[in-house]
Amino acid sequence: MNEFDVINMSKTKILIAEDNKSNQFLLKKILKDKYDFKFANNGQEAVDILKNENFHLILTVFTHAA
Repeated sequence: MNEFDVINMSKTKILIAEDNKSNQFLLKKILKDKYDFKFANNGQEAVDILKNENFHLILTVFTHAA
């Protein structure tokens, strides 16, 4: 191994802001083997989590009333 070899043994950590329980269930099934993740049920909860933890990626869905 030389100085350019990088070994990353940790999984990518994702924060998912999603209030829909069905979507949470589906995302858990898809992501569970490859990623570490945490759900926030709303934007404020996501901000509160981010005050204490670091993530590689944050996913959220923006919707608006028609």
